[in-house]
Amino acid sequence: MALLAFNLTGAPLVLGTGGPPLPVSVILPPSIIPPARGPARNVTSECQPNLIVDPAHGVVGGLTDAHYAALSAQLSAGLVDFEWTNEAEYLTSSLVVLEPGTVSGSRLRIFDDFLNTDALGALGWTPLTSGAGSAVAPFPATAGYPGILRLVTGTTAAGRAGLRMQPTSVMFNPITGKISIEWMASLNVLATAGQDYFINIGWSDNTTGTQGTDGIYFRYDFPTTNWFAVSRVAGVTAAAVNTGNLVTTGWRKYHIDLDPTGARFYMGPPGIMPAQVASIPVGSLPSGPLRLFGPHAIIRKQTGILSRALFVDYCLIDLDLQGVR
Repeated sequence: MALLAFNLTGAPLVLGTGGPPLPVSVILPPSIIPPARGPARNVTSECQPNLIVDPAHGVVGGLTDAHYAALSAQLSAGLVDFEWTNEAEYLTSSLVVLEPGTVSGSRLRIFDDFLNTDALGALGWTPLTSGAGSAVAPFPATAGYPGILRLVTGTTAAGRAGLRMQPTSVMFNPITGKISIEWMASLNVLATAGQDYFINIGWSDNTTGTQGTDGIYFRYDFPTTNWFAVSRVAGVTAAAVNTGNLVTTGWRKYHIDLDPTGARFYMGPPGIMPAQVASIPVGSLPSGPLRLFGPHAIIRKQTGILSRALFVDYCLIDLDLQGVR
């Protein structure tokens, strides 16, 4: 019956920052792959409410409504997560902590490391291929990168290879909730004038290798040499922001957060928290029941017949809808 706390960020996190200091300070260790959960910390004693503290056993002070409001703010911001390991020992005002077995579809985290050989990843991704030699298939692991998929364009001038889930599986609600996606990916060869291609990686409803109707993604499109942060709404490019980050062939994290303030795009090398490189206001994003999309990554040739490849190491999806369904 322990109450566990998890850091969802890449740096040590002090519980309750922004409110009155907790009677017993709690610092949560960082997540290795934010926003996935970091190591569990048992905070059952430190988070007891003021009315049931037990001085005889060294538990003094207790938390007030103001303390729980600060913890709830961290939870809503996607900085921390809580979980009871069994039946709750006590109630917490202003902070809702789900018990095991609680029926809730408000929070969903999916991590696919593409270790499966019988299907495309554990989630059974749908390949988007066209042209002679185009393929999406497992690729031998390298040090530090287990489970790699190779998306290869083949040898036609418009050859393509991509990954997608159901293209209308996610709706962004700009009023509440937060949606995040992170890919680890690398390229094998940069595009040139004679061997041109584009890459989109993030969210999209595209199923044919075009830009799609609705989407929010990173885009590399030669002759530009930097990554762009792109939003597509109803078949129109509503925003295309230069990230200032040069396209390279090494492994990189591509992370996108969507919340009521808009979209924030993050990039960075392996092993560190990616840095924000662009943002798009909420008014320029696809949202609502007519503007749907799903996880998506694609490479498509535009000129030349030499094969080019996009390598994908993992995909992390975090849907925090802030409501029970």
